Amino acid sequence: MDLSPPPGRAAAAGAAQAALRRLGTGRGGVLVFDGARGTGKTRMLAETVALARRAGMTTATGRATGLDRAAPLATLTGVLAGCPLLAPWPDDRAGPARDRLLLSDLAGRLGAVRPDRPLLIGVDDVHLADELTAHGLPTLTAASGAVLWVLAAGPAGTRGPARDAVDALVGDGADRVVLDDLSDEDVAGLCARAAGAPPGDDLAELLAGAGGNPFLCQELLRCLSAAGRVRVVDGRVRLVEAGPLPPRFCDRVGAWLGDLPDSARRLLEAGAVLGRPFTVHEVAGLTGRSAVELAGAAQDADAAGMLRATGAELDFRHRLVRDAVYAGLGEPVRAALHREAAGVVRQEGRGAAEAADHLLRSGHPGAAQAVGVLREAVRRRAARSPAEAADLAMRALDLTPPDGSDDGTRSVTELTVEAMRLLTLSGRASRARALGERALPAAPDAETETRLLTGLADALRHLGDDAVLVEHTRRALARPGVTDPLRAELLALQAYGLMSGGAADDAECAAAQAEELGRLTGRDGARVLGGIAASVAASARGDYTRALAAAREAVAVADAAGPRERQRHPRLWLVRPLIGLDRFADAGTVLDLAEQEAAELGTTWSGPLWCLHRAQLRLSAGRLREAAEDASEGLRRLPGPEPGPLALPLLTLLAETQIRGDDLAAAHRTLRRAGRVSGLNGDHGGHLAWRRLLFQEAAGRHEEACRTAVGLCTAPPARSSLIKGCPLVAGTLVRLTARCGDGRHARALVAALREQAAGLPGVAWPSAVAAHGHGLVTGAPDDLAEAVELYRWTERPFARAAALEDAAAAERAAGSAARAQALLEEAAETWYAGGAVRDADRVRKLLTDAASPGVAPAPAPRPAAPAAAPPVVPVAPDGPVLTRSERRVARLVADGLTNRQIASRLRISPHTVDTHVRNSFRKFGVTNRVEMTREFLAWERTQGT
Repeated sequence: MDLSPPPGRAAAAGAAQAALRRLGTGRGGVLVFDGARGTGKTRMLAETVALARRAGMTTATGRATGLDRAAPLATLTGVLAGCPLLAPWPDDRAGPARDRLLLSDLAGRLGAVRPDRPLLIGVDDVHLADELTAHGLPTLTAASGAVLWVLAAGPAGTRGPARDAVDALVGDGADRVVLDDLSDEDVAGLCARAAGAPPGDDLAELLAGAGGNPFLCQELLRCLSAAGRVRVVDGRVRLVEAGPLPPRFCDRVGAWLGDLPDSARRLLEAGAVLGRPFTVHEVAGLTGRSAVELAGAAQDADAAGMLRATGAELDFRHRLVRDAVYAGLGEPVRAALHREAAGVVRQEGRGAAEAADHLLRSGHPGAAQAVGVLREAVRRRAARSPAEAADLAMRALDLTPPDGSDDGTRSVTELTVEAMRLLTLSGRASRARALGERALPAAPDAETETRLLTGLADALRHLGDDAVLVEHTRRALARPGVTDPLRAELLALQAYGLMSGGAADDAECAAAQAEELGRLTGRDGARVLGGIAASVAASARGDYTRALAAAREAVAVADAAGPRERQRHPRLWLVRPLIGLDRFADAGTVLDLAEQEAAELGTTWSGPLWCLHRAQLRLSAGRLREAAEDASEGLRRLPGPEPGPLALPLLTLLAETQIRGDDLAAAHRTLRRAGRVSGLNGDHGGHLAWRRLLFQEAAGRHEEACRTAVGLCTAPPARSSLIKGCPLVAGTLVRLTARCGDGRHARALVAALREQAAGLPGVAWPSAVAAHGHGLVTGAPDDLAEAVELYRWTERPFARAAALEDAAAAERAAGSAARAQALLEEAAETWYAGGAVRDADRVRKLLTDAASPGVAPAPAPRPAAPAAAPPVVPVAPDGPVLTRSERRVARLVADGLTNRQIASRLRISPHTVDTHVRNSFRKFGVTNRVEMTREFLAWERTQGT
């Protein structure tokens, strides 16, 4: 017995064939085809019956209907009436007595069916059977002889005595085959059977709306084919044209749902209008029925396999059913329901865009109402969710055609400017720029043009297009009749563009004017942005005290003004001066607050900026791996495909971590990418030139590195911020220019560094880098030793490590090999502790060369991983060599002070104390403070005071 199953029904066909083979040997039983409507139960029952007939078996089949429930035994009598083995039936009695007689007589006849004349009884939709038939099924099936009962039943959630009887039969051992939805592969096979080829992408997407339901797939293919809307192209069935569902298909789905209770159909219609997962409460508001009344309708729709629960909501199991139900509603009914739905979704707290969409679908008068709903939603959401508010504003703009009136033009302008601002805040400055440039030529007057230029300039600021930004603001400021409030905003934007383009003096002048005008006119935005520009310009000069004051003023204004101005995130601009003032802990706290603020305000644009600031902080603190992670995260957060102003500093900082981490291949790729970015935005701050210099040194191209160093020294003033903000840059430039015999540039750098140090009293690193530069020029060991000691009072380990190397070279040149070795050992440890593997290897090579004069050194052993602790330094016969700072800290440890108490006593950070303590542990070869105290006191007695 062979049964050719449809796609996805091989298991069902196998079960049917096995049951028929058993029946052929005289053994009956029960086979249940179970599943939701449309899954093919009726077809499997029909094919099983046809196969039995071809095998010469007697069959009796029929279908239960909802009407059967009105007449006892209606289902059984309908199925068995024409069966020759069971006719004629006695009918000389009426009422319950006759029913009992019929069941008893039927049980006897079924038990007498002979193995050589087996019988198959098939009942479709058995879950709709009358109550007496349901009551008799267990008895009849148990009493049967060579009889196979094949039952097609609705899903297990169907309510009623017949469904309960089927479940009881399965519980007693009946074979049950569940017909699930088809897989995508099975749907493709179904299409190949029906249309001669598998579906193309467009048709496959449409079929996916069937959710794997065979009935829906087959009906859709049949109706599309009948309408001439599909054809085979390149071996695939493709849609000839897109469009609504075929009306015939919608009619077929309507008929398919015809036996559902009226309340369940009304529920489906309301859900189709809502067009998304919905609650019973929403449908109650839409239909005017109570939620209690609709609860039963929801159960009926769920039992019929039309809906499914998703948490507290209901959703259509098959998108095609939803679309067909929606299409089956008349236009007047749809419009009325959409108008009601607009009020329901707003009352339920759903999105304004959804309410506006319902208003639009309710008819022409709904467009004006939709715009009003959207604009109100923009106003309410702009402070907390700029991205969502921007989408709503753009939707409102699409629905607001200009009507030519002054009020209409003003309304469109206001909405355009607000949309540009929100797009910029949500990281879509390119789209804001396009919107502004499209609207600008149609500006009817100077005020409108100026407002659009203001919004456009703000987008350009985020895009880093400084030249165009400055040009736009100059153009707007030159127009007659510009009001002071707008002038304040334009000056603030111009200051930002001038500052980013390297014109720090002009930027400060414009920022001062913007702040003053903003104060006079109450334009807090101008004061905030002007303060940011003033802070950045002061940082570029190395005046971190002034930069911190300007940034603090901007933060105070923004916090007082509220979310709209806080969305500019002036707090982020506190970080750079705090790093410049060696207040690393405060900078870290500010960054944590800025990250929380960005999440609260929904300003995605700020993500790359605080990633950059955090990476700069961690690089300054000698935490190379974390700095690389932050830079990579910042690059991932950059919006859109076009590089913005933050791409270059993020890329070049990442390149530095790769160079120091000894991954020159990755650094080369990153620098090439940075070079392409600088071709678009320039290298105003010298970020790329500095990292190229590092790469040239790492690659052994020392002459190129010297030329790059001279170029940085003679570059425009914009690059001085790099030199004045990073001691490693300043020290490296002095070293290289001195090495290549350019003493003039080296001395000029030292003079500038001393001037910066004088302007920052109480901050250690400017004095340290000035002493470092002076020592490189003079070559005196004492000058470099002073630089090393000054660096010990900072939290910049890499700058200290570089000074240690230079001091070791001076000591070796002066003939003090032991002192040089101690300095190099400390330098190697410091580089390695921060993850700078290449720098640590370079110093280890110097140590190897010093230990074997005249012999080519073997390659220095590489550590297993940068994150591991560096090896313990062996203790020399006369004890380890401690630096002055390490000795001072070790003395206080021996006195019993904690790290925090030592930091307070010496006025240094706990992090610095911890570094000195760990260095002392390694040098003494100990693991705790008690052992170190014992070793230190013994060592101190041998060293004298």
